[in-house]
Amino acid sequence: MRKLIADRSRDYKFLIGIFVGLLGIIGIDYLLVSLKSTFSLLSWINNFFILKSGVSILILSILIIYIIILLLKINKKIGLLLQETHMFVSDEETTFIGSPDHTRLPAGTKAAVAESHPNWINFDRLHCIFYKELQNAKWIADRKNITNEEALSGGQYNFEREINVSFKKERLLSAHIVLLVDDFCELIVNDHKFEEVKGYENVHFFDILKDLKEGSNKIRFIVKNLAGKEWKNDEFQQSQIKFRYNPYGVKFCVVFKYYR
Repeated sequence: MRKLIADRSRDYKFLIGIFVGLLGIIGIDYLLVSLKSTFSLLSWINNFFILKSGVSILILSILIIYIIILLLKINKKIGLLLQETHMFVSDEETTFIGSPDHTRLPAGTKAAVAESHPNWINFDRLHCIFYKELQNAKWIADRKNITNEEALSGGQYNFEREINVSFKKERLLSAHIVLLVDDFCELIVNDHKFEEVKGYENVHFFDILKDLKEGSNKIRFIVKNLAGKEWKNDEFQQSQIKFRYNPYGVKFCVVFKYYR
């Protein structure tokens, strides 16, 4: 599900501050003029430029425009204002694109919300405190539960999420992915392959700013589940619900901020 968060409370914050400040200065100046003060700011400017006409207003307008342009350039670098955040989380909008180890599974289907493993839940509570973008993400797999045979043999499961950048890349301020996985995941953004990561005990962070492009972007998650048959665990080997002992899943959030 596509999430759009607009940081409108910060919009025009500095620009409004500049204009309010200028209005305040002009107001004080007119007050001083009315009191026939010799410290009138506008009078000093007019006397300095020997201007008594609309030219002084033109100079003041140029100064204001220059300040606005300067603020916009600063914002483009550090994103202090006029920015929006797009978030794409792992959910049913993610596509399962197949498994080379379990070819009977239908490719091109929507991902399913996986049955939560107790360990996932415990670590989720901690991770979501520091990575709030993960709060709306879901653990996904190709089905709610895998089979006992898959739990024994392990295997690879591939997923894809397509996102659209509908503006020029130069407007991007930042872009990253945070990810949890059980057991391994290789991330591929367009043609860039990232190093494989392991586990849900720690949040995995990927900076993808350089990898995004204007238009359609394909993000693939190559998820691998370890083979349970290698486990020296009698309880697991004798269990009739091996899939609950050795599930697989991935949970992620794609975040990018851009300058409007």
